[in-house]
Amino acid sequence: MNIDLAENSFEYNNEEKWFRLILKCTEIPSVNSAHGINTKTKVVYDMPWLTKFKQELSDQLIISDPRKHCPWIKDTPTFYLAMKFIIKHSMWSRDLDNMVKFTQDRIAEAIWINDSHIIENHVWKNFKEGDYEYVIAQLGASTYNYNQFR
Repeated sequence: MNIDLAENSFEYNNEEKWFRLILKCTEIPSVNSAHGINTKTKVVYDMPWLTKFKQELSDQLIISDPRKHCPWIKDTPTFYLAMKFIIKHSMWSRDLDNMVKFTQDRIAEAIWINDSHIIENHVWKNFKEGDYEYVIAQLGASTYNYNQFR
């Protein structure tokens, strides 16, 4: 897969503390179809399409290397993550929240943060016929007061 899109789309603002990029993939898997189970051993395993998705995102995140360009990441206690999923099949083929977890995990892993530090998720689903699916992701420092109810 050509991964130039992630590198060419990568933009960031270190004063405002955010970065954005477009990730291209063959298909964004749903949590509902991501795992199989061996009926004899009861071992749960990743389905091939989940493995491919994880590798495609990882390759693109390594190329764009947000941590290298955004030094604020290592000192930021909490983050927001905004994701627009552009899917190539019917709008009604997958639940929106089913696509979030694997994508969030890949992004958090690429920038070496614990994904529990992402305290805001903003998510949209879009439809566009084509050969690929896309995630437009923006991660930034959160200003949300998570102690407001103490």
